[in-house]
Amino acid sequence: MNKKIFYCFIESTVYSILIFLAFFYFTNIREEFLHMNMHPLAVMVGFLALKYGAYIGFISSFIAIITYILAYWLIGYDLLLFFIKFEFYKFFLMFLFVNILLGKFRLNFEEQKEKIIEEKEEFKKSFDNQKEKNMELIVLNNRLKNQIINSRESLITLYKIKRSLRDKTVEQLYTEIMIIFKQFLNCDGASIYRLVDGNHIRNILKLGNSKMPTFISLDSIEGERFNEVKNENKAMEFPIDLDAKQPIYISPIFTKEKLSGFINIEKLNFSVKERYTFEMFKIVTEELEDALELIFRKMETEREKYFYEGNGNIVEWNYFNMVVDECERRRNLFETNYLLFEGKNPNLSSKEIINTIKDKIWGNDYVTFNDEYIRFLFTMTDITRKENLKNKINSYFTGVDFYEI
Repeated sequence: MNKKIFYCFIESTVYSILIFLAFFYFTNIREEFLHMNMHPLAVMVGFLALKYGAYIGFISSFIAIITYILAYWLIGYDLLLFFIKFEFYKFFLMFLFVNILLGKFRLNFEEQKEKIIEEKEEFKKSFDNQKEKNMELIVLNNRLKNQIINSRESLITLYKIKRSLRDKTVEQLYTEIMIIFKQFLNCDGASIYRLVDGNHIRNILKLGNSKMPTFISLDSIEGERFNEVKNENKAMEFPIDLDAKQPIYISPIFTKEKLSGFINIEKLNFSVKERYTFEMFKIVTEELEDALELIFRKMETEREKYFYEGNGNIVEWNYFNMVVDECERRRNLFETNYLLFEGKNPNLSSKEIINTIKDKIWGNDYVTFNDEYIRFLFTMTDITRKENLKNKINSYFTGVDFYEI
C-alpha cells in the first residue's frame, strides 16, 4: 500500500508537470487552459483512478487541483474569485468526481477479481477433493471386484477351514482363527477376549503387535467400547484409533446364547476403513461362532487333561512342546514373536515347582518341567520384553539361571 501511494504521487506529479508545460507554459493562449471541456488534468485523474483506485487516486486529484490553481494564479486572476465563480471551481469538483467515479469502478473490478480468484480456489479444492474421492472409489471398486471374483474360492476355503477345526487343540485353533483373520479380513491386529466375570475380560488370542491390555475392566476407558457392544448385543464399528489402543470392529461371542467373550479388529493393513470390510468382519464372526464356542469348550477339556492340578498355566512336557511348535508355525505364517526360556531343575519336586509358579503365569503363557529342566513359554509376545521377562522368571527360582532357547 505504501509503495502504491508513493508511485501514485510520483506519477501524478510528473503527469501534471508535463500537462502544465504542454497545455499552459509553452502556449500563447494560456486562458484556454482554464476553460477546456475535456481537461487533460481530468484525463490524468481518471487514468490514475483506474490504476490505483478511488482512495489512492485522491492524491492525483489534489495535485491536479494544485496545478490548476497554479495556472489560475500565474495568469494573474484573483484567487478569491476562484471559489466564487462556478466556472473555475467546477474543475475542482470535476477532478474529485472523476476520481470517485472511475476509482469506484476500479474497486468494483478488484472485488470481482478477488471473488473470482476465491471461487477458483474453492473450485480447485473441490476438484482435488472429488479427484481424491474418485481415486478411492476406483481402488474400492477394484478391491470389491477382486472380492467378488474370489468369493467362491474364499467361501470354499472358509468351509474347509471350519471342517478341519474339530480335531485340533486349542492352540492350533488359535492359529486357524488367525489365518482366517489374515486371509478374509486383511488385518494387522486382532484379538479374542474371554469374559472372566460380568465386568472383566482377558485376552486369549492376539494377532500382530497389539497395544491393548491383556486384562481389561469393562468400566475402564480401555473397556468402554467392549461395554457398549455388550449393551447393544451386536457387532459394532468404531472410529479408527491412531494409537491402535482401541478396537475398530468388535463382535460379541455367545456360548449357548450366553455372552462369553469378544472378537475384535484393532488395525487394518490399509489407512482407510472401508464399509465392505466391516460387513466382511460380521460375516466371518458369524461363520466362526461354532469354532469360537469350540475353543472355549476345549479350553476346559484340555485344562483337565494336560494342566497340572489346574494351577496357573503349568502343563505337561509333551503338550508344552506342541504349543512351542505351534508358536513356530505362527512365526512363519504371521511373523509373530514368542520367547522360550530354559533353566536347569535344581532337584525341585513337582509340588515345589507348582507352589512357586502358582498364579504367576496366565493368559497364553505356559510353564513345564521334568527332572532336568524348567521351561517358560511366552506366546505372541513383544520381543523387546525379553530382558524383563528373563529377570522376572529368574526371581522365581533362587540359583537357577534361565536362558533363551
